[in-house]
Amino acid sequence: MGIAMVFKSTPWPLKMVSSQGQVQAGRQRSPHFVEGKMRCYLRVANVFDGFIDTSDIKQMPFSDKEYEIYKLAQGDILLNEGQSLELVGRPAIYAGKPASCCFQNTLVRFRPGPECDPKYALQLFQLCLQIGVFASIASQTTSIAHLGVKRFSRLKLPFPPKKEQQAIATILSTWDRAIEKAEAIIEAKERRKAGLMQRLLTGKVRFGEFVKSQARQKTKSYDLPEDWGYPTIGDIAVAVSQKNGTKTSLPVLSCTKHSGLVDSLAYFGKQVFSKDLSTYKVVPRGAFAYATNHIEEGSIGYQDLHDKALISPMYTVFKTSGVVHDGFLFKLLKTEWYRHIFQTRTSASVDRRGSLRWKEFAKIHIPLPSMEEQGKIAEILDKAEQEIEEHRNQLVALKEQKKGLMQQLLTGKVRVKS
Repeated sequence: MGIAMVFKSTPWPLKMVSSQGQVQAGRQRSPHFVEGKMRCYLRVANVFDGFIDTSDIKQMPFSDKEYEIYKLAQGDILLNEGQSLELVGRPAIYAGKPASCCFQNTLVRFRPGPECDPKYALQLFQLCLQIGVFASIASQTTSIAHLGVKRFSRLKLPFPPKKEQQAIATILSTWDRAIEKAEAIIEAKERRKAGLMQRLLTGKVRFGEFVKSQARQKTKSYDLPEDWGYPTIGDIAVAVSQKNGTKTSLPVLSCTKHSGLVDSLAYFGKQVFSKDLSTYKVVPRGAFAYATNHIEEGSIGYQDLHDKALISPMYTVFKTSGVVHDGFLFKLLKTEWYRHIFQTRTSASVDRRGSLRWKEFAKIHIPLPSMEEQGKIAEILDKAEQEIEEHRNQLVALKEQKKGLMQQLLTGKVRVKS
C-alpha cells in the first residue's frame, strides 16, 4: 500500500517524519558491558499500542555519555523497530515514568519538534500501523520484520498546523478514554468471574436447595462439601481414539488456551494443519480434546461446533459418562488451578517428552456435586461469561469507530476547527 494512495485526498502537504522531529535508533549492547551506572531501560516487550508497560522494567549499565544519547524525555514516542510484520512500528508515548529511563535496540525513538504535537504524532503512527503503512516499508527476514530508521525517517505523512494537530488529538483522546474505561470494566468483570468460579466450583458458595450437609471434606488440593463426590477423571470419562483414515471432508479444529476448540481455517486465516489428514483423530460432538504435549498451558477444549470434526493426532480425546454436566467440567478444567495441576502432573510424568497421556490424566480428581447443582453452577458462570462477552463486543465496536474516525481526521477528510 503506497503512502500517496493512503493519504491521497489530504488537504495538508505530506512532510517527511524527520522534518517534524528527531529520529534515532537504539543500539545493540554487548551483554558483557559493565561500565557506567545502572539505569532503567525500555525494550520491545514494554511497548504496546499506545502505552508503555512499566511492570517489567530491566536495568543495565550506561556510561554518562551513553545516557545522554539514549535517555528518554516526556513526550518521546517509541516504535518497535524489530517485530512481526503486523506489529512492526507499534508506537507508544513515554510519559516520564520511570524517571531517568533509556531505550535500547529494536526500538526507534521519535522526539517531536516544536511544530509537532506528540499526541497527534502518536495517533498518526497508530493509523500507519493499522492500515499497513509500516508493514509496507519494512524489510523482512524469515522470522522478523524491521521498520528501518532511514525508511521511517523518509516517510511522508500529513502534518497540519500544530493547533489543528492538537484539536485532532483532543478528539481522538476522548475515544481512547472510552476504550480504556471499557477495558477496565472487562478486567474487573473477569476478576469477579474468576473469584466466582473459585467459590462455586469448590462449593464455598452453594445454592441452598442442593445443600444436604454443612460439613466439609478435606482433599489434597482443597476442601469440598461432604455431600460432593471426588472421583478421578477416569471414573467419569473414557478415552476415544478414532482415526480419520481416508476421509478428508470433516472440518479441522485447533485448540486455543482461552476459547478452547475453534475452526482452524477461520481462526488462523490460513491452513496450519497437515495436508495428510489420515492420521487425524475424529472428535464427535460432546467430546473433550486436549493437547497431550501442552496441556500445562491450558490447551483443552469441548467440541460443540460440529457433529464430527478432526484434530491433530497430538491431541487426546475423551467423552464423559452421564453423571457429569459437560459445561461444569469444561469450566473446571479451564481454571487456573487445574492448569497448575496439569503442569505439576506433566512435570512428574515418567514420559520424558513432557506430555500428559490419558493414563496419567485420568488419575486427576475432580469435585463433583449432583448433576442438578453442576447445571446450576454452569448456568451462573455462563451468564457471567455472556456479560463479559457483551462488553468485549462493545469494546470492539468502540475500536472500530475510533479507527474510522482516525481515517477521517488524520487525513483531513473531516476538518477540525483549531
